[in-house]
Amino acid sequence: SSIPNGIIAYLFGPTVGGIFSGTLDIIKYILKPTGPFCPQLTLVTMLAGVMYGCMYYKKKLTLPRVLITKFIVMLVCNVPEYIVSHRVIWTGIHGDPSGACIKESDYVAD
Repeated sequence: SSIPNGIIAYLFGPTVGGIFSGTLDIIKYILKPTGPFCPQLTLVTMLAGVMYGCMYYKKKLTLPRVLITKFIVMLVCNVPEYIVSHRVIWTGIHGDPSGACIKESDYVAD
């Protein structure tokens, strides 16, 4: 999904890039949930869209610019995403990790 995010950020700028990234993250979760929904991770993906927009919008795309942007986004966004997804931070109220993400409803068979 980083290719569509980069294209949208290049064409429309950081604001639309951030909104598109967040929306795409939510749509991906709705279509194929792989665990509980964490709004914190959506904010991290929105930050990545804003960063792509800041680095690409109205600028000439060159290989060094793309590689540097990828490295910066990886460093700034993927490290916090890893920390959030492994519940090192955002542990919910009073350190309870069960409140960190919105849990999927349990299926109850009759």
